[in-house]
Amino acid sequence: MDGDIRDAGLREEAANKSVLPMVIETRAAMQGDAVYLQDAEGSYTYAESHAIGRRWARAFEAQGIGQQDRVLVMMPVSVEAVFAWLGLGWIGAVETPINYEYKGAMLDYIIKDSGARLLVVHAKYLDLIRTASDGLDALETIVMVGDDGTTDTSGLGGAKVIALDDFLQAGPEPEAPARPRLSDLATIMYTSGTTGPSKGVMVSWGQVSECCTWTIPLDSLDETDSYYNPYPLFHIAGKLSIYTMALVGGRAVLRDRFSTTEFWKDVNDFGCTVAILLGAVANFLYRQPETPEDAQNAMKKVLMVPLIADVEKFKKRFDLEVCTCWNMTETSSPIVSPGFDLVDSASCGRPRPGMICRLVDDEDYEVPVGEPGELVIRSEQPWTLMSGYLGKPEKTVEAWRNQWLHTGDIFTRDAEGNFYYVDRKKDMIRRRGENVSSVEVEAEVVTFEGVLECAAYGVPSEFGEEEIMVALVCKPGHGVDTNALNAYLKDRLPRFMVPKYLRIIPEMPKTPTNKIRKTQLRDDGVTSDTSVF
Repeated sequence: MDGDIRDAGLREEAANKSVLPMVIETRAAMQGDAVYLQDAEGSYTYAESHAIGRRWARAFEAQGIGQQDRVLVMMPVSVEAVFAWLGLGWIGAVETPINYEYKGAMLDYIIKDSGARLLVVHAKYLDLIRTASDGLDALETIVMVGDDGTTDTSGLGGAKVIALDDFLQAGPEPEAPARPRLSDLATIMYTSGTTGPSKGVMVSWGQVSECCTWTIPLDSLDETDSYYNPYPLFHIAGKLSIYTMALVGGRAVLRDRFSTTEFWKDVNDFGCTVAILLGAVANFLYRQPETPEDAQNAMKKVLMVPLIADVEKFKKRFDLEVCTCWNMTETSSPIVSPGFDLVDSASCGRPRPGMICRLVDDEDYEVPVGEPGELVIRSEQPWTLMSGYLGKPEKTVEAWRNQWLHTGDIFTRDAEGNFYYVDRKKDMIRRRGENVSSVEVEAEVVTFEGVLECAAYGVPSEFGEEEIMVALVCKPGHGVDTNALNAYLKDRLPRFMVPKYLRIIPEMPKTPTNKIRKTQLRDDGVTSDTSVF
């Protein structure tokens, strides 16, 4: 028995070494001169990153931050945001990143709900912070990054404002620094609220580590790879490059935003070999005019979520491999493609080792093969799914009812065990007794000449239930005749799936990770510029 306990302890110790701060520490000892982080301003080696992360840890401790304390971080995609995360990880405190588009009541809510006393913020976001009214009263300290000495710090409540250089003037390294564990919280990420306020998803180091291990096949990467990241670090997609590259000893390239026109130039200038293409990003790149140089790029491996219909042509055109997966903030990529061997252009893949996935009806009974059902998940390993919703035990219990994590996403599964995404449960449209997948409607609309992207959603019907409305954006230099589009869709869709409303808009409202804000479109409703059929 003593031997079993000892073996279990050794396994736990080995597993804990995959916590990011400790991974960086190991890399610093093994390949300290190798570049870990790079942006437009410069680069940092593993040794430098480890030393700076420890310096941030001591600085947080000097401000009274300790284990399980939550610290707000409102930063652009930057090395400083990474160093803050490493520093908090070392002392067992919890990074709580804020979407840098939040302001007013939403920002006020996040500050108060988090219970944080300290905020790390870039100077360019101070005007947004000032809109937070009551939330400012909860803050005791604001660490300001990017101050040139002229920043106006008035209107920030009673919090003590410290410039970054002063903040980092901390004491000596402790003799025995704390060792973070997989079970410790790595971050709290606020997801957009759909039927209520945003929920803070408590994410452990174990969950982030597993996500990075499985999202892109880790055995296909090594220290020669460079991961391109234009996604915000308050989103799990933004953290993937940082963590994944550390696991293999590669280089993470940080860019402040995604640009269709600059993407391939960036890839080649920085020598990037790996990237994530989320949402409509792959379509944006694919729909650019073809050139003879398309295949002459440094990129070798792409995680595409979701897959585009022409994924095989995409692979050939740009001479790269593609894998895919399904994930959400609460999980750790439970469904992945079998490496870079895609089943087809629609499947998200199959449950990865250690994950149990079922599709169930509204009463949690499993549905037959081929029938749509909500994806529910269990894990065979601890600390690989969310640790709950911060301060919302009732929402945690609701999500975990019957001891299965309910994702809110509808899938089908074929006889071979391949999973196919249908829609968000809340985005399914109920029209005249039929359930309509917004994804399937969108897939037909984007095949019409001149359509760049679109969103299908339900709006109230005078006869009860909903009518289908589609908002669309035209390709640059193109127009779309909505009458012709309506006729086109009638030939390709069942009658109950043909949209009653078509609306052309100049730009699609999106989140910083390029997901379409359907809630905003629903709120707009049927406008005066909408075509009715």
